[in-house]
Amino acid sequence: MLVSAIGGAQAQDFLANKKFAPTDISANSQSILTFDFFNTSGGALDAAVTDTLPETMPPGQLWFSPADLALATLSGPGCTGGALALSDFLDAPAGTKAQTLSVSGLNLPYVPGSTDPACQLSIPVQSGDLSEDSNLINSVPQGGAYAMAGSNRLESDPFSATLRVRAPTSPFAVGKSFAPATIPAGGRSTLTITVKNNEPEAKSNVGFSDALPAGLTLLETPEFSGSCGPASTPSAMGSSSVSVVGATVAPGGICTVTALVEASAAASGALVNTIPAGAVSDGSSSNVVPAQSTLYVRSQIKMTKAFMSGSSAKTNLLPQPGNLHGRSFTTGAASAVVGQAVPVRVYFSNPLPLPLTGGTLTDTLPAGLVAVASEVGGTCVWSTPKPSLAANATTVALAGFTVPAANLIRGSLGSCYVEFWVKATSALGNTTNALNTSDVGFDGISGADIDAATSADLSVTASGSGGALSLSKTFYNDARTRSHTGTTGGLQVAKGEAFWMRVNVFNRLYDTTYSQVVVSDLLPNGVRAVQPLQALVQTTPDGDTAAASCAVNGSVSVADEAGRDRVSFSGASVPGAVGAAATNASLNQGCFFWIKLVSNQSGGYQNTIGANTVTSAQGVSNPSAVNARVAVTGDFNASKRFSPNQIGANGGAKTRLILSFDNSTAQTPITNLAVMDALPGSAAFGYLQNSQVMANTCAATVSITPGAANSSDRIDVTGGTVAAGGACQIEVELTHNGGNPLNFGKLTNRIPANAITNDQNQTNPLELTAELSQANMGISVVKSFPVSSAFGGQSVPLTLHFAATSSSSLPQGNISITDHLPAGMLIAPEPNLATTCKNEDGSAATNLTMPPGQDAFTFSGFYFSAYGDGQDSCDLTIDVFLSSTGNKVNSIPAGAITTDAGTTNASATEASLSALVNTAVQIAFAPKSIKARETSTLTLSVINVGTGARTGFELTNTLPAGLAIAPTPSASTSCGNGAVTAVPGGNALSIRGADVEANASCAISVQVSARAGTYVNDADDLSGSAYLDTSPAKDILTVEDDGSVPPGSAVTPVASLNGVSIVALSLMLLAWAWRNRRRAQR
Repeated sequence: MLVSAIGGAQAQDFLANKKFAPTDISANSQSILTFDFFNTSGGALDAAVTDTLPETMPPGQLWFSPADLALATLSGPGCTGGALALSDFLDAPAGTKAQTLSVSGLNLPYVPGSTDPACQLSIPVQSGDLSEDSNLINSVPQGGAYAMAGSNRLESDPFSATLRVRAPTSPFAVGKSFAPATIPAGGRSTLTITVKNNEPEAKSNVGFSDALPAGLTLLETPEFSGSCGPASTPSAMGSSSVSVVGATVAPGGICTVTALVEASAAASGALVNTIPAGAVSDGSSSNVVPAQSTLYVRSQIKMTKAFMSGSSAKTNLLPQPGNLHGRSFTTGAASAVVGQAVPVRVYFSNPLPLPLTGGTLTDTLPAGLVAVASEVGGTCVWSTPKPSLAANATTVALAGFTVPAANLIRGSLGSCYVEFWVKATSALGNTTNALNTSDVGFDGISGADIDAATSADLSVTASGSGGALSLSKTFYNDARTRSHTGTTGGLQVAKGEAFWMRVNVFNRLYDTTYSQVVVSDLLPNGVRAVQPLQALVQTTPDGDTAAASCAVNGSVSVADEAGRDRVSFSGASVPGAVGAAATNASLNQGCFFWIKLVSNQSGGYQNTIGANTVTSAQGVSNPSAVNARVAVTGDFNASKRFSPNQIGANGGAKTRLILSFDNSTAQTPITNLAVMDALPGSAAFGYLQNSQVMANTCAATVSITPGAANSSDRIDVTGGTVAAGGACQIEVELTHNGGNPLNFGKLTNRIPANAITNDQNQTNPLELTAELSQANMGISVVKSFPVSSAFGGQSVPLTLHFAATSSSSLPQGNISITDHLPAGMLIAPEPNLATTCKNEDGSAATNLTMPPGQDAFTFSGFYFSAYGDGQDSCDLTIDVFLSSTGNKVNSIPAGAITTDAGTTNASATEASLSALVNTAVQIAFAPKSIKARETSTLTLSVINVGTGARTGFELTNTLPAGLAIAPTPSASTSCGNGAVTAVPGGNALSIRGADVEANASCAISVQVSARAGTYVNDADDLSGSAYLDTSPAKDILTVEDDGSVPPGSAVTPVASLNGVSIVALSLMLLAWAWRNRRRAQR
């Protein structure tokens, strides 16, 4: 207990401090800033303080509001006065946001012997929109707070407080959409509104009102998903808004509201529906970002003309909306060569509930373009057989097609297109082919009912070859459930497993038949045609035929060429590229064949038919090569991965590269296994370096070649063994260094196919890949004290609040931080660790370590989920005490936190604690647990927080019953001039006439022992000089039974004579007598 306040000591007479509450706020909110003023001068003081809020990014996002001056409060016993003034306005000349607050004329009464401030001033601080989560340290420098005692100026030590302000994130993420998004006038669409709760706690009484745009009305009562809780709506059929009240949304939950709406017959154009920011609310928070969706209502017939360029539709004026016809369009000219058949399409969209019948279209082609002889195609319905165009016609005239009706119930437009082919007879620059509204008509419909004219451009160049053939090549497994074409990856089959190869030859450019076509394909070494030969022409292995797509079928033959098979397809005639088959891949299969192949050796095999290797009677060839790849697996397989495969963008993240080798189905071991892995890297992503082998079950030699400053490491594996029927693994820990912390990219680590070697020639038939990506994430820490002052030597809880930043989309594990306390602040003898932090498995995180000096602590190993997933914030509280006078500013710098994801705290944090004059006593046992007959060191520490020494003090610790001074007390003290009394077997430790210097401490120590039991030694066991504060003193010693003393039996203090044990003296006499007897026997 505190016996009395220090009398006559000279201490720092005036201190000021500050704190925020709460310490963690969102954008566009407020925290209360409180100033505490302490007066130990012995008389009243006239105090003042000037506080400038910290800079923000972007500037001006933390301020004092003039409107809040009226909300400032002043409290304290006898505290009066105080004039508040604002300056440094951030929005001059408006003057609504001030960066600096000045307080003057504050009358501070003298308040002795209390940690309560003499005066306390509180005022709101407002936050705006910060670009990212930020720790804002608000500091008042030396002299920024001062007090006048007459003409004597007393300056406070510097003091600080930290406020974390979150970047704007909407507590509610609101989304909305219409389906379908384009409807006819009078049609229906379903409006879907979603409200996601981004906060870690449930939100109740959530509501909003969504005003529908003019022309839309509600067709039925809105419906709610189960995740909306007890939501209800006042909206009904005919309403012009969708309203929701009383919803409850769980953390991370999504409430979905659906409403059927109907457009009026007069509605037309883009109807924009918006839920503004602030409209979705639970009364305390609301959506920051508005939600918007557009419903397109069509009331006129629309046509769009396009030249087809491959799969792209090229037009000059994009329809609105862009997907009006059920596909996308691009602007710009289509390109072709002279003589190439080019598809022309005219798309129609019908908003009327009746079909458009008797359709006519007259298209006058521009000079240089003529029709290609072919049947008209497309999806529109014809009342008569589809017409065919005459060759070289300069006008395309069509009649008798129908466009389907719109469906108002489903909200769908009637749509179709007409397709015909044209070609250029000479080179053309950008040539426009236009179709006016008067060029199109339907029964009862005139050109005036059609929205607008339409056109498309075509650019034609001279052909260098007069023609071209194209090829395709694909590998299929025998069941045709898997396929592959190209140069990467491959069709995966087992060695000895037959697979199919299909080769097609097409004429997709010209309306000319190419005859006597020959395709020759030399198979890679290791792949052979199955014998007897299994080959099919214009027929698939499933029995589907496509004879019409080849004018004359070719034949397949296989010949041996130096131990390799050459497959030849010859004699085919490939028809011209016009008609429906020309643009329909399922119809235009060209001339093709299938042949069954096999490989009996594992590996990756690339099969290529080179460019310009096809021959024909017309001299036309293939301008491009085609490829397919097969990956033949054996009993040996390999894979690779990163763990974790996502890291933060800051340097320092650690991940493991895991190389796995599987030989579990083989009866022969893999020996002399070798592979090289050059790790990737880039200036933006960073580099993978500092490689360390963490596991190696392959009995391999793993060599690391360190990367240079701007390159990643290289890993070489040699001499490995994989047992028959077994598997092994190599794990290498990598550190991510460098890179741009604002870059969130990815790297792909590749080991090429066939790169693994061994004595058994078993390799990796496929490229081995592992992807490592970066995510935007981070962690922050804010520290605070619940009070702004404490008596020296008394314990005060220090709280660190950790939180994943709002952008953290991934977990962060193995979080660690070291807090170095300022001079004059130490960990309390009983730290009383309390934490809500958890390990990844959900267990409490308790890994706290402290150096012997008790001036720092490290807390490590805890885990955060992604922000918003629940386990994304926690608190750590640990007791500290002050050992010298003044304000103690406890700081954690930016970059102090480490995680396994390479994230850290981007901002520093600070908190101040003011030390009040006191001389305190602390008790400590070391060790705190012993066995009976063992000893523990009891230490009494005297901590003198003040500017004056304590001289001649007395202190006695009467030990709890059963606890005694050890037979060998080893009593000592660092207190000046003190005389220590500690009688072996006695029950008291005392010191008299001792001194301790100002702002210093000293200790008295002795060895103690006891029988089995638990011994609480605290303030009730202390007595001494009146000014000694014994309230912090408490420790517990646990003594376990060593088996030699019956439980519950008394421990008798050992008798002594002038400090020498009688038992010891008796043993010495017996030994002397025994030695003399031996001498006499000799």
